[in-house]
Amino acid sequence: MNPPAARTILCVSDEISERLNSCQAPQKTGKVDFIISCGDLPFDYLEFLMTCFNTPMYYVLGNHDGEGFFRECGQVDYRPDAGDSIDGSALQAKGILIAGLGGSIRYGFTLKNQYTEAEMWRRVLRLTPQLLSNQVRYGRRLDIFVAHSPARGVHEGEDSAHKGYAAFRWLLEWAKPRWMLHGHSQFIRPPKSLQTRVGSTDVIYIPPYRLLQWDVAADAHPPPG
Repeated sequence: MNPPAARTILCVSDEISERLNSCQAPQKTGKVDFIISCGDLPFDYLEFLMTCFNTPMYYVLGNHDGEGFFRECGQVDYRPDAGDSIDGSALQAKGILIAGLGGSIRYGFTLKNQYTEAEMWRRVLRLTPQLLSNQVRYGRRLDIFVAHSPARGVHEGEDSAHKGYAAFRWLLEWAKPRWMLHGHSQFIRPPKSLQTRVGSTDVIYIPPYRLLQWDVAADAHPPPG
C-alpha cells in the first residue's frame, strides 16, 4: 500500500472558530492527521477538537494561558487534559519533525509564559541539541517550528506586547524549517498578511485556524549547511 502523498494538519490559535466548535466539524473539514495549537485557546475547546477529530494534538501555550483555565467545576488548570506539549521539545509526528516554544515577549509582571529576549534565547539554545540529533538521524533539523509569538520583523504587532523574537529569526535561519506556525500578533482586521517567506521558511499566521497540507515527498530536501 502506497503511503499518503500529503498530511492534513489542522492548526488553531487564539480564537475559537465557530466552524470547528461543532460535532459536524470533521464533516466540514475532512479527515486530519493531527492538530497543532499555537496557544491562548480554552482548554476545553482543544480537548473537544481532539476528541471530535479523534486524532493526536501537539501544542504550545500562549501568554494568556499562564493565567490558568477556569473550568465550570471551579478547577483551575494550566495545561489541557489531552494532547502533547511540544514547548521546549522536539518530536516526530507521522514522519514530520516538529518543535515548539510557547509564550510571548515580557510586557507585564503578573502573567506566566512571558519571556524577555534573553530568556527566549536561552530556551532556543536549549532546544538546539535535539535539532542537531534530528539532523544526524533524519538528515534535516526541523520541518515545523510552532510558536505562540512571531519572529522579529515578521507579522509583529504594533505594540510592545506583540513584538517578535530575534531568537526565533535566528532559529529559522539555522534550522531551516519548512514552516513556522504562530498566533498572538493581533492584526488589524483584515490581516495584513497570513503567510510570509523568510529564507527557506514559510511563516504562517494561524488564528483562528488554518487547514494545511504537508507534502510528504518534499521531506527529501537536503539538510541545512
